[in-house]
Amino acid sequence: MADQQTNLQNADIGPRVVGQSIYEESSTAKCKLGARLVLGDRVFRYCKNGSIALAAGKLLQSASTYGFGETQQNGTVATTGAAGSNSIVVTLSGTSTLTLDALKDGYLGVYDGTGGVGQTYRIKGNTAAGVTSNTTITLYDQIVTAIVTTDMTTLTKSPFGAVVVAATTLTGIPIGVPLIAITANYYFWSQTWGPVTCLVGTTTLGANIVVANSAATAGALIPVDSTAAQAVRVGFAMGPAGMTASKYGLVFLQIIP
Repeated sequence: MADQQTNLQNADIGPRVVGQSIYEESSTAKCKLGARLVLGDRVFRYCKNGSIALAAGKLLQSASTYGFGETQQNGTVATTGAAGSNSIVVTLSGTSTLTLDALKDGYLGVYDGTGGVGQTYRIKGNTAAGVTSNTTITLYDQIVTAIVTTDMTTLTKSPFGAVVVAATTLTGIPIGVPLIAITANYYFWSQTWGPVTCLVGTTTLGANIVVANSAATAGALIPVDSTAAQAVRVGFAMGPAGMTASKYGLVFLQIIP
């Protein structure tokens, strides 16, 4: 109890959580991808960087292909996943191979069929499989309604793995802002909610206006009404009025609570 109280008391100054603070990176995973950390008015998610180093203070997005070479893998159910089971065999129907545990902390969804349509499960691991071959998917939770051989599934990697700087035309979902520079393929905490300093795009930000990803500068934010239709609202400018373009300014993120 004393240790828990100490962590709560220190929460606003960034305690070490599972051996890694919000101002550290790690070559090895200290917790699960997507793990949530709340520190006062700020929220963070545990991420893995992609193959290119990241700078502090730039908006991030999920990988455009989730590491498959395609957005996701679809698959037909080869062996029924019975109710109460935590595994299922799926035949891949994509164009890329699947390596061992590449889907860890990702998701299996059932999008069509006659059995378990509409269900979603988090993936604990998978066996390696070639194109159009079978993979055994292990789930964290037990299947509620049987997923049968007439069902169709989607297999998606965690959006918090292999993250990249937000593109000028988003190819993934916004994933937050790193507080420090991140080495390629390292793990870190990305801030997804609350006050953070972020790169301002080509348009000066007024105080308290809604901001979105920039359609002109990767990783930057601009007023939501001055960018392309594909822009995604990510929060509010906190001021002062007139945060200079191409500099860094304080914003209140509202991406993932």
